Amino acid sequence: GLVLERLNKTSASAVEVAGVLRDIVGAGVALEPCASALLKHGAELPAAELASTIVAFAEKGYTGEALGKACEELAGMPLEDLSSPSLLAFAVASTKSPSLTSCVGKVVDVAVTLLGMWPAADTVRLLVTVAKTKGNTISAETRKELIQQANVSLVPKLGELPAAEIVRLALAVQPVAGEQGSANLGEGDAGQLLEAVGKEVVRRMSDLPQAHLLLLTQGLAPLGGKHCVLRDICGFWGAVLLGDEGAGDEVSRRRKEMERSQALTADQVLKLASLVTPLAKDLDGETVQRCFGGIGARFIALAGSLGEAQKKAILEQAQKDEGLGLWEGRSKLTRALEKGGGGDRSRSRSRKRSSRSKSRKRSRSRSGRKKQKRGRSSSSSSRSKQRSNNKKSPSRSRRRSKSRSKSRGKSRSRSKNKSSSRNDRTKRSRSRSSSRGRKDSSKRR
Repeated sequence: GLVLERLNKTSASAVEVAGVLRDIVGAGVALEPCASALLKHGAELPAAELASTIVAFAEKGYTGEALGKACEELAGMPLEDLSSPSLLAFAVASTKSPSLTSCVGKVVDVAVTLLGMWPAADTVRLLVTVAKTKGNTISAETRKELIQQANVSLVPKLGELPAAEIVRLALAVQPVAGEQGSANLGEGDAGQLLEAVGKEVVRRMSDLPQAHLLLLTQGLAPLGGKHCVLRDICGFWGAVLLGDEGAGDEVSRRRKEMERSQALTADQVLKLASLVTPLAKDLDGETVQRCFGGIGARFIALAGSLGEAQKKAILEQAQKDEGLGLWEGRSKLTRALEKGGGGDRSRSRSRKRSSRSKSRKRSRSRSGRKKQKRGRSSSSSSRSKQRSNNKKSPSRSRRRSKSRSKSRGKSRSRSKNKSSSRNDRTKRSRSRSSSRGRKDSSKRR
């Protein structure tokens, strides 16, 4: 705010003010006051300075009444002095802020007159920008003239464009409704440019990533199934998805490498099927079987990873009298999807099995821990018993020694008694024998 106040008070030129405004807007601050200042000094600015300052606002996504009036001021100026980069930058910025719609038509008109001197990439970018612009901000006459000039300037340079630019060009150039699907589409300006793009795609499609080729199929579909370009592309899709090695030449090797490293996902194959299905009625029988045979084989290979919604969409296509429904092997595809191409069921079963095994392992580990605890407790209890026994062992030994001494005493007394009884018996026998001898002697006498 302080900077703007000083600019208003000082005698700075309009060009200097525009430079300061671009710096402030580039920082993303004070957009509303800056737009008011631009409107105040807009009439004093050259067209190039005013256009670049307006672009700075649009790049920040700003939309406001003051900016719209500044664009109206620019539309009343001669724009032929604007450079090609300035014209392209303004056209691109118009897709980010609706405030620029009042001037973008005139900017594109001037750009069309200079298109022959533009680089091919800038021409493609302008075509993409005009294709994004909806409504009547760019007249039908301007769009038609743009296609005519692009046809003249771009066709000789198509071989120099990278694959990404070819994709953008194919999606940006679309024929009028009356020309779509016609075998003589090349008679129209858009048709001629699209046909030239298609021929370039066929020439290099062995080197294109499958994701790029899918977008190119979408962009070239208006040529119709009767066109040789679409027939070649559909046949190529069948060879790629089937993994057909063909003659084993360099092209086949590249196809195999591309299939392994850049294969389409299930959703992308579904999109491809939806793109080529409307073309099937105009394709020859061999191309239909080859193309949809490759798509069906790819679906069968992906059956284990398809979701329920994807399987439902595929089955619906296979049950119709077009597209996949024309493929001779559709019954095999149907069986694969209905049987258990159900990857969800197998996954749930494997998850259940894994959860069961995990629970078993946990229970085993828990029981093992319990056994270890029991073993530890039993060993500790045995140790404590041994300790207590060791403590109690002196009294027990004393008792044992006493009992032993008593038993010894008893055995000794018993032996004494036995010996005394034996002595008595011997004495008695001796006395008896002596008495008998005395009696015998007395008788003798």
